[in-house]
Amino acid sequence: ILNYAAGLFKLPYRLIFAVATLNSLYIYDTESAPPVAVLAGLHYAAITDIAWSSNGQLLAVSSQDGYCTLVEFENNELGTPITPQG
Repeated sequence: ILNYAAGLFKLPYRLIFAVATLNSLYIYDTESAPPVAVLAGLHYAAITDIAWSSNGQLLAVSSQDGYCTLVEFENNELGTPITPQG
């Protein structure tokens, strides 16, 4: 979850999320309809799982071929993370 002005969905924040298909990874932003990034052909077999790191700078991708890929984002490349309140 990232701080951002109201956009496509008129939210007071911006969300970055990833969607995996059998052979591709799509990264979306609630500020725009098309994906921010599309990563295809990362592995020889179907993608089995994806997970964000706690700071949102790494996205881990695993597949049935036994490989894991780490997609690394620069500091603030996807926005500024919201710190948990509490």
